[in-house]
Amino acid sequence: MESGRQQARAAVDLEVAFEEGGRQLFTPAVNLSVSGVLLSSDQPPAIGSYVQVVLSLPPTGVFVRLQGDVVRHTSPNAPSGFAVAFRAVDRRTATELESFVAQARQH
Repeated sequence: MESGRQQARAAVDLEVAFEEGGRQLFTPAVNLSVSGVLLSSDQPPAIGSYVQVVLSLPPTGVFVRLQGDVVRHTSPNAPSGFAVAFRAVDRRTATELESFVAQARQH
């Protein structure tokens, strides 16, 4: 699979639940690809943290649960947030994400 920075990425307007260190928070996603997601947050987890991300993909409402690692925080001149690189993504989930991202990029 290609690295996350080479995957097709789409700006999105999704509410995402992420779980890290025994806490669950809800935050908006800024963009999404098959290999990762950029989340908006004033209190991002530490780089290297393991997180679980749960999101519902419109218009079907299919729920996707992914595991990943926090790989970076946004730069100081950008809105607060952090990037999660997904760990192994199964084929069904990858297909759902690819379809959603392709549709989102058309709008």
